[in-house]
Amino acid sequence: MKVRRSIILFIFILMLGGNSLVAAEEEEQGIFISRVSFGNVHVNQSTTYSVQVIDRSISPDEDINHLPPVDAEVTVSMKLGNHILAQTLERTDQGYQGTIAFPEEGDWTVVVRASGLNDFAGYEDEVEMSLKVQPQDRTLSFVWGVAMVILAAGIIYLMLRIRSLMKQGKK
Repeated sequence: MKVRRSIILFIFILMLGGNSLVAAEEEEQGIFISRVSFGNVHVNQSTTYSVQVIDRSISPDEDINHLPPVDAEVTVSMKLGNHILAQTLERTDQGYQGTIAFPEEGDWTVVVRASGLNDFAGYEDEVEMSLKVQPQDRTLSFVWGVAMVILAAGIIYLMLRIRSLMKQGKK
């Protein structure tokens, strides 16, 4: 009788352990937002950004930067004060991309949501992050302004020089 109880207890423990293995396998399925890339962002300048959504069940030795994107609907919402921007991203070979121009500088709250489609239907992932939007970069504008002044001065000098040469040739 004692042996029989031990066998029943052993089988019960195996059954409990088997359920936890199934639960662990289920956690490894689905989708995963592995990268959100904005680069340098300045106010009122168009910025292209990307989001990578991959299969959660990849093996640890795979390079996640070179995996194809999974089928998903990827939406991004950005908020700063009363400003709220929202987009659904386009799928590319490298992931999902969008283009945006932020109307105000500051620390924007960005929420990226991915909802799986087709084979990944029912799976979701969400990432929330802060994004620093810099004031408009005026360095390039200043350089272009100086270049235009130098070009205009050069053209005026050439016109005056040609005019004086023409006057000397008529004498």
